[in-house]
Amino acid sequence: MGAGGLLAEIPSRPLPRAAASPAPGAKPEPKIAPGPRIAALLLAAGQSRRMGGPNKLLAEIDGRPMVARVAQRLLSSHARPIVAVLGNEADSVDAALGRLPVERVRNPPSPRGCRPH
Repeated sequence: MGAGGLLAEIPSRPLPRAAASPAPGAKPEPKIAPGPRIAALLLAAGQSRRMGGPNKLLAEIDGRPMVARVAQRLLSSHARPIVAVLGNEADSVDAALGRLPVERVRNPPSPRGCRPH
């Protein structure tokens, strides 16, 4: 590297300019917001055993199921994607989420259940 001069081009190294300009006819890269990208998992597969009965995710708080309230809070954040993991009472929890734009995945039931170690 010379003081005040340009670096010599090395054939084995691509030119920085080549990576910066898209090829003719290429689609532009989507713009990504600066900073870290964060996803959110809404863990909604539990059996609510410690609650002693009803599924706490379906319990209503101010007229809305708890799971929908949590999903709405996540949607108001910058986290994307938001993925709800459904398991116990999956159909009811899915219905409680309604039309909220949250991805849903179903966790298959474990034959052993979830037990503390």
